[in-house]
Amino acid sequence: MTDPRPVDPLIAALRDLRIKAGLTQEQVAEASGTSARQVCKVENGRQQPSLWWLRRIGQVLGVQPGWLSLAYADLAVDPAVARTLDVAEQTAAMNREAGR
Repeated sequence: MTDPRPVDPLIAALRDLRIKAGLTQEQVAEASGTSARQVCKVENGRQQPSLWWLRRIGQVLGVQPGWLSLAYADLAVDPAVARTLDVAEQTAAMNREAGR
């Protein structure tokens, strides 16, 4: 039995986007220039992704680089919204919601 590892929220969001896009780990790996094994390891918390890896996967999934930065900072960013808004608009909306 394998021990469950907590998955980073950013990785979970990217995995969810991959699944919603109807893409397999193999398809994402091929399009991003990495291996399906590495995608699997990262998604399951067995390997830390590099910044290069995150950017490449984000590009394949149509995620703006700024969203990766916001999500990695543990800010609550809805992936569906982040895909259509630029970073400045998303940050302004989050500040308004927080009453800043």
